[in-house]
Amino acid sequence: MVFFIQKLREALTGSPHVTDEYILSAAQILHATASYLVMQRMAKLQEGSLASKLDAYINTHFCEDIPAATLCREFGIGRSKLYNLSNQLYGKGIAEHIRTLRLNKAKQLLSEKKSMRISDIATACGFMDYNYFIAVFSAQVGIAPGAYRKLLVIG
Repeated sequence: MVFFIQKLREALTGSPHVTDEYILSAAQILHATASYLVMQRMAKLQEGSLASKLDAYINTHFCEDIPAATLCREFGIGRSKLYNLSNQLYGKGIAEHIRTLRLNKAKQLLSEKKSMRISDIATACGFMDYNYFIAVFSAQVGIAPGAYRKLLVIG
């Protein structure tokens, strides 16, 4: 809760007519919303072992080639069930979620492994086509991986 209050106070400093009571109320609303979202995700993961197993599998294997057909076969479900489960768990399709995990891993490697070639990072994150990696990274992050790495060095 203190985190929410601090961030709101920072964001609203200098705004006219913003009282401490207003900040406290807004922080309580944000805290309640965040708590609800966390509990909702936990409930979805616990409501069936299928959801938790799928989540664990994806988080372990996202750098590998895991098409929807493989996931369906692995968990004994159809594509519709897989896509519905993905939307419930992640709020997006399974391929988009895996792509997001891969891009987050790429950002981490660009930050931590300064000497690692970008093509090797692409491969390590499950992107077998270097040009596709550059295009997806640029579209999602707003800049190319090389420029992203340079910004990390400058910033």
